[in-house]
Amino acid sequence: MANPVFGHTSGTFFRNVIFKHGIPEKMKNLPMPSCEISYRGDSFRNFLHLHEGKAHAISHYESVYRITDEGIWQGMTEFEQDITNTEFFINVWLYHDKKYPELILRACIHYKMAEESVKKLDNDALPKEKLIKLLQKQKYFRELLSPILSK
Repeated sequence: MANPVFGHTSGTFFRNVIFKHGIPEKMKNLPMPSCEISYRGDSFRNFLHLHEGKAHAISHYESVYRITDEGIWQGMTEFEQDITNTEFFINVWLYHDKKYPELILRACIHYKMAEESVKKLDNDALPKEKLIKLLQKQKYFRELLSPILSK
């Protein structure tokens, strides 16, 4: 997993070495609820497959996305995206038994981005309940990452 580079999901191909015998046990027994969201995404599967072998990326377009403010990713505020990315890299790091320090460092980068993006958040950009949940996650991440962030 040294120096992984990811292209767009539609431009990557993997041999099905991960799911050929069903869903891995680690994916069935989630250490925390947020793993379900991380594990179901394409980016997580990229990490899984690259962990097991090489990938082939094609250099021409296979599909396109229409970007709108209502999309799964584009519909989020910058703060939501930063928190989601922090959570994703923590979950991938935990899935691999904390083996790859670059994953937790990436989580720290996104956490720091979240610290900045929350300052720019409009008061009414998110429903109050959603904002409270995101701020709780941010606090949890601060506690989890503080030994690394203080270095």
